Amino acid sequence: MLMMEAYAMQKSLGEYRRVVRLARKHRRRHPAVAELAEILDVSTQDCQELLATMDAHPDWDDERIAEEIDWTD
Repeated sequence: MLMMEAYAMQKSLGEYRRVVRLARKHRRRHPAVAELAEILDVSTQDCQELLATMDAHPDWDDERIAEEIDWTD
């Protein structure tokens, strides 16, 4: 059971890294949080937290940012 849970966590982290990568790509063209959240298919609250984390830590890579966000909304 532990291996299955670890696999699920890694799969989720991969999906969240994809969201961070897309946020970096689309942020300039879609500065409105609601619009960007829709593109990323995340809640507005998650999008705001993501953008704040990206702004606060511009040197972090996508994985580090994805790990920092509480995606459990």
